Amino acid sequence: MAARKRLPTRRPSTTMSVSLGGHKLHIHLGWYPTGELGEVSTELHKVGTFSRSMVYATVQLMSLSLQHGVEPQKLVEMFRRVDFEPQGEVKGHATITSATSVLDLLAQIIDDETKKSGGG
Repeated sequence: MAARKRLPTRRPSTTMSVSLGGHKLHIHLGWYPTGELGEVSTELHKVGTFSRSMVYATVQLMSLSLQHGVEPQKLVEMFRRVDFEPQGEVKGHATITSATSVLDLLAQIIDDETKKSGGG
């Protein structure tokens, strides 16, 4: 396993607020100074504790995977089209209009943002 490459204490980031199927989410992406994605986090509102806990655990694993050298596109491949509630129309994002779950939405955002930054 590759050694963990920790993010610096001060780092560039992208933060956005969107809604998925009427559920509000705050999404944060942390970047290495080189422009590579290094962390993903999200805050969910008005979803059950089980769903919230599973999403939080998954985004922690996404972040650790990125910090151990997993390419963002690998995460996109793994989590695109994962299907569970909440799902549906996405509001508040310029190019993403629907998602089959929070993880699908995160995968689409990772794909979109890493292509913009060149860090994917």
